[in-house]
Amino acid sequence: MQQLRIGIIGCGGIANCHAKAYAKLDGIEFTAFCDVVEPKAATFVEQYGGEAFGSVDAMLDADRLDAVSVATTPTAHCGPAVAALNRGVHVLSEKPLAGSVADAAAMVQAAEKSNTILMTGYPYRFRVEIVTVQELLKGGAIGTPLFAHNTFSAHFDGVAKTWFVNRAISGGGIVLDNGSHAIDLFHHLFGDTRRAHASLKRLNETIDVEDTALILTEHESGVSGTIELSWWVPAPREWYLEIYGTQGTIQVKYGQVRHRDAASADWTTHPGCTDFQDGFDRQIAHFVQCVRTGTTPMVTGRDGLRAIEVIEHLYRQAPAEVTGREQESAQRS
Repeated sequence: MQQLRIGIIGCGGIANCHAKAYAKLDGIEFTAFCDVVEPKAATFVEQYGGEAFGSVDAMLDADRLDAVSVATTPTAHCGPAVAALNRGVHVLSEKPLAGSVADAAAMVQAAEKSNTILMTGYPYRFRVEIVTVQELLKGGAIGTPLFAHNTFSAHFDGVAKTWFVNRAISGGGIVLDNGSHAIDLFHHLFGDTRRAHASLKRLNETIDVEDTALILTEHESGVSGTIELSWWVPAPREWYLEIYGTQGTIQVKYGQVRHRDAASADWTTHPGCTDFQDGFDRQIAHFVQCVRTGTTPMVTGRDGLRAIEVIEHLYRQAPAEVTGREQESAQRS
């Protein structure tokens, strides 16, 4: 088995999911960890080995890496990814692929020019539940799909104090964060977006990005979709994905898929996985296999670019409406 030398760029919380997944695979050597706050990289080195760096260029110049995960904040994806790709290093970039269409396109172009792999990190595609959904759809279990509903909403306590609401770092609000998962999931199951409209809201008056959104989509397959996003929902909907077809319904929650057809009131259930890490494990195993074999990954850089193109369209079409106390004050003045 080919030994792969792996690096991780950006050593925040999500990097733990990447490192844990790589560590479960045979033939992996952790070579380098990089973060602008070098002690963060050193913490990973203590657990996994390798060398800590505070500079991407220093890391790439010091070690002959085969592949890296880019797990920085979104607007900081492009620079490290392009630097790695230009050196012939394969890249798995966290979602969203970048903070803008321009940066995402630059990453795709660098990968194509250097003939290296650029994979966008969308672990929901790899979760057991979504694999089952795809099989049910292909098998005609609910006839022709007509409508799909997805919700990625939960209460994000203290979000106003995080980088998620700093546009210069995050690139946008919840549409770019959770919404990029939702849009890619619909692309994966129903084809690219043909049309999209949104209502974006900012309930927290102290931030400058949207924290709540309703998105309507129409896809190449003809499926119409609705996506609900919010950092304010205290009790998320149990079934985060529902698909309605001419002959039945599919519902998905963490750990379970169920479906029924028009001829029966009974649900057929299929097991899933409740472990959040599951999608990352399967995603990174797939990335490593693609690096070893030179095959195109299931989710490419162009897939990530397409999601960002939809999101930028929504931002142009529907600037966030203020609905908190700031709006009330403006109305009184």
